[in-house]
Amino acid sequence: MASIPALKTEQKTRPRASYQDLRDYLRIIDERGDLKRITGADPNVELGTIAELMAERSGPALLFDEIKNYRPGYRVAVNVTTPPRRTAIMLGVEPDQPLLGMVSEWRSRLKTFSAVPPEPVKQGPILENVALHDKVDLSQFPAPVWRDKDGGPYIGTGCCVITRDPDEGWCNLGSYRVQLHEPNLLGCYMSPGRHGLLIMEKYWSRGENAPVAVSLGHDPSLLFWAGSHVPHAGESEYDAAGWMKGKPVSVLPGPVTGIPIPAEAELVVEGEVPPPWKESREEGTYGEWTGYYGHPRAPEPVVHVKSVLYRDDPINYGALPPYSVSKPSITGSAETWDAIERAGFPDIRGVWIPTHSRGIVVVGITQRYGSHARQVGAFVAATAYMGRFVIVVDDDIDVTNLDEVMWAVGTRCDPMTCITLMDGMRSSALDPRLPPEKREKRDFTNSIAEIDACRPFNWRKTFPVVNKVSQEIRDAVEKKWADLFTSISR
Repeated sequence: MASIPALKTEQKTRPRASYQDLRDYLRIIDERGDLKRITGADPNVELGTIAELMAERSGPALLFDEIKNYRPGYRVAVNVTTPPRRTAIMLGVEPDQPLLGMVSEWRSRLKTFSAVPPEPVKQGPILENVALHDKVDLSQFPAPVWRDKDGGPYIGTGCCVITRDPDEGWCNLGSYRVQLHEPNLLGCYMSPGRHGLLIMEKYWSRGENAPVAVSLGHDPSLLFWAGSHVPHAGESEYDAAGWMKGKPVSVLPGPVTGIPIPAEAELVVEGEVPPPWKESREEGTYGEWTGYYGHPRAPEPVVHVKSVLYRDDPINYGALPPYSVSKPSITGSAETWDAIERAGFPDIRGVWIPTHSRGIVVVGITQRYGSHARQVGAFVAATAYMGRFVIVVDDDIDVTNLDEVMWAVGTRCDPMTCITLMDGMRSSALDPRLPPEKREKRDFTNSIAEIDACRPFNWRKTFPVVNKVSQEIRDAVEKKWADLFTSISR
């Protein structure tokens, strides 16, 4: 059974985002004391429940081994890049800093973005074991039933579904859930409008099955970009991952489809997806990133698996929504902050999308004119995806501290005059609040509340003073009594 040894000394000095593969990344967080190994868990709900309880406590990442009914060494890694301290390591930003510092550092890094195309290779660890056609048997790999209301075992949660555009030739990596139906048959749900589905539809429109590869274990940068927007249109997620890691992603052609697959992945399957009007199967339900079972059980496309490639002692990358990743908080906040500034709004002091609460955006500003807060709020609301509330606060509020934010809402916002409702905003089929009649019409829109929780601009100077000791005195006392305060965990 493969182990994860401690990091070598020379590895400590390398760039933080230059992990080689999933095992390398796990070594990094292991050295920080942020990885726990668990043996003997039952894949039927127990494994997922352990992961959920640990995520709620912001505990370490988990590496499950000796999973009930599976061979020792066939492992599942969960909570790999959450909470934010591990997200920062995955992104290559300093993990031991305040949350808004992570956002600011990621904003700076994004300004240096330059595509780094993948590097084709002929060999890689993924070729250690290859099973083709009638030798395919996915039942040997852990496929947990993550929660008690899930519609079946899901082998692909932190997976990357890889497709190649038949017209333009570029590869897309998308993060879509993958259910295990049979030892050689998978189900795949893709939200309408996603690149992976659009590419498959091109094949289907020609009466062809769509070739596909699914990576079920890989380094975290690939999953991150598979679920994010690539900074420049027309570039592959492989290109973005190469930039983030500072070196090209090694890829080799899948033996059946020829689709480039990660050479250092843990477990990859290849197959073909027939047009869903010719063949589909009931899929789901599955608890999604919204924190709900938002998409009902329904017929979805299937993947006929033609090859399985895997490393010795493979690690399946498990992702448990909504705890699976903290990236919206760091990267989504950074992207929103950049968008506000590009639109020309001055003195933006911070943006935060609370962890696991993607429907809420908090923006901190230094007010410069009467409509400043309202304009910023309206802009963010108009450009949000599946948003519910945009809250704009003054610069004395820590946007990452929801207690402070709610205090500002409760004391500086007059509901009659400071809340604006906007309808017809972009939503999703996964929206749990989408009314049945809109869902039936495929009207994926919702309303958003823009909340101005700033002091009224015209009389902000006479607004009651906050009953808090000045920062100068606080700093002096904290310095004098350093031993007292450093002994208390923040």
